[in-house]
Formats: sequence, structure tokens, C-alpha cells
Amino acid sequence: MSFAVSLSLLGLVAIAAPMVASVLVALFPRPYAKWFSVLGAAVSTVCTIALAANFAGAGMPDTQVSLISFGQTLVMGFTFDRMSTLLAPAFVGIGLLVVIYSIPYMSENNREHPDAPRRRFYAYLATFIGAMAGLVYSSTLLGQLVFFEITGACSWGLISYYMTPTAKKAGMKALIITHIGALGLYLGAAIVFAHTGTFAITAIAGLDAKLKAIVLLLVLFAAWAKSAQVPMYMWLPSAMEAPTPVSAYLHGASMVKVGVCVFARALVSAGEVPEIVGWVAIIDAMVTMLFGFLMYLPQKDMKRLLAWGRGFFSETAVFHVKSAVKNSGGNGRKYLLSYLFLYFLTFCQTCVILAVLGIPCATSLTTPSPRPCSS
Repeated sequence: MSFAVSLSLLGLVAIAAPMVASVLVALFPRPYAKWFSVLGAAVSTVCTIALAANFAGAGMPDTQVSLISFGQTLVMGFTFDRMSTLLAPAFVGIGLLVVIYSIPYMSENNREHPDAPRRRFYAYLATFIGAMAGLVYSSTLLGQLVFFEITGACSWGLISYYMTPTAKKAGMKALIITHIGALGLYLGAAIVFAHTGTFAITAIAGLDAKLKAIVLLLVLFAAWAKSAQVPMYMWLPSAMEAPTPVSAYLHGASMVKVGVCVFARALVSAGEVPEIVGWVAIIDAMVTMLFGFLMYLPQKDMKRLLAWGRGFFSETAVFHVKSAVKNSGGNGRKYLLSYLFLYFLTFCQTCVILAVLGIPCATSLTTPSPRPCSS
């Protein structure tokens, strides 16, 4: 078996295992749902780690694999390089930890949201994990678009999980805004295909400077929606209606990082990047950092504090992504990996406080009779 084929098989299993698990969750009784979800995420995590180990053992050669093509048109494919082999285990591994952490959290003993977990929670979460692996490994704009939309649909189901009017409104807001952002990928893929005859992300490098700038700005627009940057930030604070383990995954290793990952892949594949793209990305990152800081100050709800506070760290990741174009990107990858685990662990600590005390308000923790945050 060739090196490329072995990596492709591991990548396919990493994507398919959680999605197969979500089907099994729907078919079997509720008590089995959590274990199918754990199994699917665990298999996916093992595959991404094995893939990364094989990649490192072979000397880390950048490898492109075609999965679906029509003639000379590449529709779906995989790219295995230092970026994808580092981020996939992190995204999927944190997903596994979130599933395991959700088992005791999603219970009737939870003082914040007493709930007997329904099967759809684990089905959406498992599908989300598989889609994250697919998005990281995708070598085409069309492939990214497919998994981009799957994560949007899963986020809608998870954010609106409790089915309260506020939760349903928050889930729909996330779905609509991120789908509007997806239009950037639709248009970008159409432009690349019209001028190169393929959907490969590396084809961006073959465009002239004007078209390249347009495509990269369209990808950036999609990244803004997923990463909740100004002006597409509105869905993120409302997303705190989701169960707190879901919030940990959305902020720590999925939705918010999808945008950074998609934009980073476009930048490192585009060759020489037009200057206007850098100016737009950096200016918007600075605006988002400042806006997030100002919105952070008056917050009392612990989950909203984390939601607005992540702005600084996420936008710093954007700065590192820009520097990655000028060098090997090592600092950017290390920073992003550190950020994933930082916010995941921070949200896990919040889970403990909310589940045990049932108090969302940070200012109430030091009072003799803590109360929920006032509206």
C-alpha cells in the first residue's frame, strides 16, 4: 500500500467514523447513544493521530490526494501537510473530550439545566466532529464548502438543543449568519472553477492578482462569519444558549476555528498574496479585538464573558496566520493549538461551576446567597 493511499484511508475513516456513529445513535435506544458517540470520536481521534505519526515518520512530505474528479476537474481531495496533520488531531481529540465530558454533565443532576440527554445531542455532536476532520483535510474549495455547511447545520441543532424560544432563536441566528458567510465560498469556488477548470485550493495561485484578491476576500468573508468577526459576530454571544460542553467545542475547537483554518489554507495555497487582502484581514482583526474587549467589560454571565473574551485570542490567531505566509507557519500553528486547549479547559471549569452550583453570574460567586444574573 502506497504512502498516499494509507494516509487517505486513515483520513476517510477519521471523517466517516463519527458520522456512522451518529446514524447508530439514531437507530438504537437512548442509553446507547453516548457510547456510540464516544466510540466514533475515539476511532476518529486514533486515525488522525496515526495519520500524523505516519506523516512525520515519512519526513513530512506535503501530499495531495485526489478522491473525486471528472476529467481534469478535481472536485474532492485531501491535503496532508504540517497544518492539517497538526490541527485535525486537535479538533477531533478535543471533540472526543467534549463527548466524554458531556456524559456526566447532561444529566438530571445538573443544577443549571437538569436534562436527560436526548439522542440528537450526541448525533449532532458526532457529526460535527467528523465534519471538522473533513474540513481540515479538504484540498478543494468545494470540499471545504460541504463540511463548512455541515458544521453550520450541526451548530444549529446543538445551540437550539434545549428548544426554549431563546435557544431556537439563537440556533437560527447562527445558521443564517454562517450560511450567508458560506456564500463567499460558493462565489470563490465558482470563480476558481471558471478560470482554472478545477476546484483545487492550490489553483488560486494560478489566478491573476485581481482575481486572486477577489477570491481570497470572498474566503475571508466566509471566515468572518464562522469566526464571528465584525461585522458577522452577532451569532456568537447568543450561541451561549447551547449546553456548556457544546460552547466549549464551538469556541475551543470548531466553529470559531473553522474560519481561521479555511482562511489559513487559502493563504498558504495562494502563492504571492495581494497586499489588499492583508490590509483588510488585519484591520478587521484589530476592530474585532477592540470591539470584543469593550463588550467584555460589562458582562456578568460567565459564558458570555468567555464568548467576548475569546475575541482577543482568536484575532491574535489571525495575525499569526498572516505571518505564516512569510515563513513555515510554525508560530501560528503552535499558537492556534495552545488556544484550542486553553479555551476548552476554561469552558470545562465553567461547566463544573454551572452544573454544581447552577449559577451563571460571575459576580454572584462571592456573595453569601448567590443569584442568577439579572437581565
